[in-house]
Amino acid sequence: MIDLGGDVTDAGLVLGLCAFLENPLMPALGWLTTRIRQRTLLLTGAGCGFAYTLPASVAPGVPLLVAGQVLGGRVRLAASR
Repeated sequence: MIDLGGDVTDAGLVLGLCAFLENPLMPALGWLTTRIRQRTLLLTGAGCGFAYTLPASVAPGVPLLVAGQVLGGRVRLAASR
């Protein structure tokens, strides 16, 4: 986080945003295991992880990293429907 020009507060913001976006989805994703094949869920999850990790790995600063968290949350939400 320091390499991106951030500090401890920014790290807390990014991690808190991640938890805020992912935790409400966990019951929905558990419910999906009864409706969708496991292989499909695993491939979708891998795609969602890649969709977040790639932009996060090249983010030049904290604002883009936060935007990537929101985008990653939206992708996971869309994939869970």
